[in-house]
Amino acid sequence: MAVKLGNGNWAVKEDKLLAYNDNSGLFFNKEFDFSRGTSATYVGRDGLIASAASDTPRIDFTNDTKGHLLLEPSSTNKVTQSETFSTWSKINLTLTTTNILAPDGVTSVVKISSPNTLNVEHKIKFLTDTNSATESIFAKMGEVRYIYNRRNAGLWSTVIFDLQEGVVNNNYPGSSNVYAKMTYYGNGWYRCEVNYTGTLGVNETGWGLSDGTNQNYNPPNTTDGLYIWGAQQEDLDFATSYIPTTGAASTRNADVCNNSGSAQDFNDSEGVLYAEIAALADDGTFRSISISSDAGYNNSIMIRYVSTSNQINVITRIGSATNNTSVDVNDITEFNKIAFKYKSENCVLFINGVQVATSSQAFNSSGINNLSFDRGGGAADFYGKVRNVQVFTEALTDEQLQKLTS
Repeated sequence: MAVKLGNGNWAVKEDKLLAYNDNSGLFFNKEFDFSRGTSATYVGRDGLIASAASDTPRIDFTNDTKGHLLLEPSSTNKVTQSETFSTWSKINLTLTTTNILAPDGVTSVVKISSPNTLNVEHKIKFLTDTNSATESIFAKMGEVRYIYNRRNAGLWSTVIFDLQEGVVNNNYPGSSNVYAKMTYYGNGWYRCEVNYTGTLGVNETGWGLSDGTNQNYNPPNTTDGLYIWGAQQEDLDFATSYIPTTGAASTRNADVCNNSGSAQDFNDSEGVLYAEIAALADDGTFRSISISSDAGYNNSIMIRYVSTSNQINVITRIGSATNNTSVDVNDITEFNKIAFKYKSENCVLFINGVQVATSSQAFNSSGINNLSFDRGGGAADFYGKVRNVQVFTEALTDEQLQKLTS
């Protein structure tokens, strides 16, 4: 009745992505065509940042005990010396190498402190460009509790991060152009992230010590400080997985994952497409998961994110006939369980245990033969976190759909 192309856990075997039956321990013979072309980092089950080789899928455990398939767009880290900071400019700041463990488990952490006790900025900065950008750094509290990022985004903007409480202490006059967040990585480490939009007036990224009020800091001595590692600047609206650099900018290619299954794994006339997914960001781009024929887009069933904020969309395209249903959710960056039952005159959509839409459309597809993390035939690639994808070859009852998505 059901072809499970994933059920909450994924596995990588001989660099192939496979769906994995966690209860029986068996691999389903449902490989995806996967490519990336460069290495890429992820958080392993042990909570440490690790590196996956070129063309190897990543099962990521960032704030997720279950693990998820991580699919990301291409991005470039434009700062150099992202861990040693040796080419960065120092302003009233001292860099000291310590034996503190970094988020990747290696002792390569730098402590920043001040060589004087002046009530001024104490920071390091790196010159890059004036594009809209997202700055990020891993930071851990030492004697100093707060780290700040400061940049001109139309107005000078300062964002302060509280490394004790794990919250952003906003202090930016140009707040309409600044979006900040913190993510906990364990062992006292936070990834501090701030996105600046619009035309940036100064071509730099900078991080410094703060007392929690503003960018100026009056050190009580010349030894107190905090710990930093893994700085990044990328031309996206959000921070992606860490891209290490050692002297030059570095690019991670996009993840491409498609073409799983064959014709006998699908039912053209009825079935269910189910996914438990979270978006990387609510960034207004189209990102799709589909079952389709080789003809692609014009014969497909899709679950996708769209240009409207925090909205999940299901669309069926059968020849020239299209049916489109959109539902608002609280937050697409949190995991949502979505099940779409397709059957002529009996299409039903459940999200998180609730029936949210029905349709009496006629349905007559043909030739469905693959599952892809795109809209079918390429384009609108799905970038996000995937815990679970299943394709059922029979239409489930409403009770079954409710239980599946609860």
